[in-house]
Amino acid sequence: MEGLDPSSNQLLPLVYRNLVAQGVKDDSVAALKPRYAVTWGQNQKTFRLLVQTLRRLHAADIETLVVKGAALIPLFYRDSGVRGMGDFDVVVRERQFGDAVRVLLGAGWGTRFWRPELFDTRFDHAIAFLDADGNSVDLHCHLLMACCEPTADDPFWDASRPLEIEGEATRTLCATDHLIQACVHGINWVRIPPLRWIADAMTVMQGRQEGIDWDRLAELAQTRELTLPLESTLSYLRRTFDAPVPEDVLRRLAGGPITRTDRLRFAFWAEDPRGRPLGRLLHHYVMYTRGVRGAGAVGRIQALPAYFRFWTRTDRLWKIPFQLGLKGVRVVANRLGLYRYWDA
Repeated sequence: MEGLDPSSNQLLPLVYRNLVAQGVKDDSVAALKPRYAVTWGQNQKTFRLLVQTLRRLHAADIETLVVKGAALIPLFYRDSGVRGMGDFDVVVRERQFGDAVRVLLGAGWGTRFWRPELFDTRFDHAIAFLDADGNSVDLHCHLLMACCEPTADDPFWDASRPLEIEGEATRTLCATDHLIQACVHGINWVRIPPLRWIADAMTVMQGRQEGIDWDRLAELAQTRELTLPLESTLSYLRRTFDAPVPEDVLRRLAGGPITRTDRLRFAFWAEDPRGRPLGRLLHHYVMYTRGVRGAGAVGRIQALPAYFRFWTRTDRLWKIPFQLGLKGVRVVANRLGLYRYWDA
């Protein structure tokens, strides 16, 4: 176990519970118990911070959706020791995002984004905040990175369910949307593959309270341009883990209309972009087009200056060329081995 990668280590508390449930008793199982106990203790702290944050947001009349681990644990895992949380994720309505940012800043959270007042909800889905102790919260204006256009989240809010965490009432996604979120988020490339998405997706599909509405999933895949990531991940889960995904659903996803833009977006989310200059151009193409989807030709042109301000993090148009030049120097220096651009 000592040689396991970080993603596999995240699964060990769940492995511990599953082995205990099977009646396995030996030294290797006993060695897993401390990992389970540490995860349980860390999650109690995270849930307390989550409740404090929710109360502040609700006091400002801001609606909230709790997603990812903080919702999956009470609803599906039903054990705070089996699923770790590096942070907690709260979604607010796009129109209330600025107010929510001010609430968190006023509560002592600091943003990782250089200037949160320049954040544009059309071009990104969340801001990560840190407190003085290193705790983290992701505040979302959109549920998914792939869908940032106006009204993108309306179906998720409309189908949301009540959720109570330590006495504080909030809302969360329906089971179908939890599965969509786990799969779409899981396909995103990161340096350390997030194996936990597999356990999340399988646990949601095996949930006892609420089944998956496969027709809804297929419809959202098409209307939100998520066909490729959902077909890829669900096919993998069925093939590798015998996931209960209906064959006709996979055929609907595989037979849906796929455009060249869909394939470019999928390549952007799923592939390693490091050391690929064309990959950087694809990055900006996807970031820009996802926010102006449906805006029309005039709206797309009008949004270009806003995107450059957002990307360069400046409030003055005349500063944009200087910021672009600086970024170019960093990319070239990274290619020459003089600057560790991606580590920074």
